[in-house]
Amino acid sequence: MPFDGTLDVRTQILLDARSLLARRNGWCQHTLHMNKYGGDSYCILGALRISSSQHNVNLALNPIGQAVLRSLLLALGEPNGISPEPIVNFNDARSRRKHEVLSLMDRAIEHLP
Repeated sequence: MPFDGTLDVRTQILLDARSLLARRNGWCQHTLHMNKYGGDSYCILGALRISSSQHNVNLALNPIGQAVLRSLLLALGEPNGISPEPIVNFNDARSRRKHEVLSLMDRAIEHLP
């Protein structure tokens, strides 16, 4: 369980990405990253790229990175998904709100094996 007192790299990547998104003006749509109101904003994948690179993990090529993406896909109800497209579509949905993005990150942490 990710919250048993020890955090593995997958959990830390998701928590760090969630922290970036949770900041004031930390979340954006339709781009990986932008400088907004004097601070950095990220979409879900942009935040994951920053967080995973800080842990020397390539999201697409490293099994740890792939597990992080799979946990997000599971949280989105895409158990057979391998493409990040559903994550992008979720992030960029016109009616999407930041609290929904943060909730998805929480559910992804819960879906880690």
